[in-house]
Amino acid sequence: MNNSYHTQVVKQIIEAINSVDENSYNKKLTVLHDNSLGQHFRHILEFYLCLLEAQSTGIVNYDNRKRDLSIENDKSYATVVTQTILSKLESIDMNTNIGLETCLGTDTAIIPSNFSRELVYLSEHTIHHFALIKIGISTSFPKVKLCENFGVAESTIIYKNKQQK
Repeated sequence: MNNSYHTQVVKQIIEAINSVDENSYNKKLTVLHDNSLGQHFRHILEFYLCLLEAQSTGIVNYDNRKRDLSIENDKSYATVVTQTILSKLESIDMNTNIGLETCLGTDTAIIPSNFSRELVYLSEHTIHHFALIKIGISTSFPKVKLCENFGVAESTIIYKNKQQK
């Protein structure tokens, strides 16, 4: 498996960030329960940063994110972080085994995984947040247009295409 699908998903982050101005990026949106687009982008990007950290630690833990408010509040910085993630994705050995450390109730577990599996998870997680971001943008900034399939799972796109034939 190569990284091309995953890099395409990450490139959509940059496109979406660039689709709004700084005020829109930071505005608390009622439809997103008073969260901003920037908060969603920070959340997405920090998951990727956690995975990239596993290149040196061998463990990924999405629960212990840094929660860097600079990503949340500064769309230019968020774009730089996204571009850094893109460049680092190219060097990931997809078959490298890592551990997924996670909270299970009051217990902590380390579950065997690898970069390939975690990138599949991150792509699905990202697309889920894209759907929320799309709702925020379409209801609060209707003049901003995102691509038709932004926030739609690949399996849904394939299914819809089959239905149209």
